[in-house]
Amino acid sequence: MVESVRRVPFLTVMTLWGGVGAALWGVAYVVNGVTQAGAEVVVPVVPAAGVALPESVRLEGTNLFAWDSTVLEQVLARGNVAILGLCAGIAGVLLYQLMVSILDGEPFRRGNWARIAGLAGAVAVAGIVGSALPGFAAAMVLDRLDLGLRPGGAFSWWPGVVALVLLGVAQTFRRAGVPAGR
Repeated sequence: MVESVRRVPFLTVMTLWGGVGAALWGVAYVVNGVTQAGAEVVVPVVPAAGVALPESVRLEGTNLFAWDSTVLEQVLARGNVAILGLCAGIAGVLLYQLMVSILDGEPFRRGNWARIAGLAGAVAVAGIVGSALPGFAAAMVLDRLDLGLRPGGAFSWWPGVVALVLLGVAQTFRRAGVPAGR
């Protein structure tokens, strides 16, 4: 029993530092992409038979590798990692605050419902906005190269479902934190 009590604060702090680390890594990855303008950019596409590709372009599975990239293409192609990292950073801070209040014996502390709603927002932004950025990069690359391919990418409805569930939990915490008679 004593061992588990010692681990919880460590995990709480690691949640915060993990989120901060993810945010820094995501931003650094995009900054590195900015320095790669003119080099190869990797974007998702929908492969098609019979499309002639120039020498500066290669297709491996659903990934198109194209040289002479622009800064914006690099940023958009890597933007999903930055968005995911920043949202993980926000989630780490929110979870840290939530976990501290639970450790203090106050799970329904004022503001915890807003923290959970913030988690819902972070999940939605990371899942929806983040997943769209590589497709925008692909559209730009395909337009620049005038290739007969369609931009690829994956859209998932799961982040929206998770965000809605978190919003339901947030509403429950909001109601539970209101004193009776209000």
